[in-house]
Amino acid sequence: MLGQVITLLGPELGRSLQQALLPGVGATDALPLAAGSVLSKGVTGTTNLVQRLGIVSSHGLDPLDEARNCLEYGQVDKAQCLLEAATLQAPEREALHRELLDIYRHTRDSDALVAMRRHIGALSVPVEDAWRETKRYLQACMNLNSSVR
Repeated sequence: MLGQVITLLGPELGRSLQQALLPGVGATDALPLAAGSVLSKGVTGTTNLVQRLGIVSSHGLDPLDEARNCLEYGQVDKAQCLLEAATLQAPEREALHRELLDIYRHTRDSDALVAMRRHIGALSVPVEDAWRETKRYLQACMNLNSSVR
């Protein structure tokens, strides 16, 4: 078969195929690339056609959706951890901040709020006023608790 098409292949490809056929061609043997060849793998470059942007959790959900699912099942600590990690990765997402601040309010966890604000540091926070308001709320709750005792 090679003898019938060797003139069509060109001298270099023809010689390469003749030399490869003498001992036999294995399934994993490298052959020179030929345009349109059925012997080539047909891929040059990458097969990664889709690149996801943004944050996606290990389960393929948006962290905000996953945190809300956790809250539905009473997994407040897990939701808080998810939102804290996501907020650090995407500090521009206002919804992440608001959901996290709601958790801090409901759990009255001023220590976590202060620690998270410290981690965020000088990053541009889209809801700076909401952070200050939540901090004031938690301080008022602490003052109320200490005055009741």
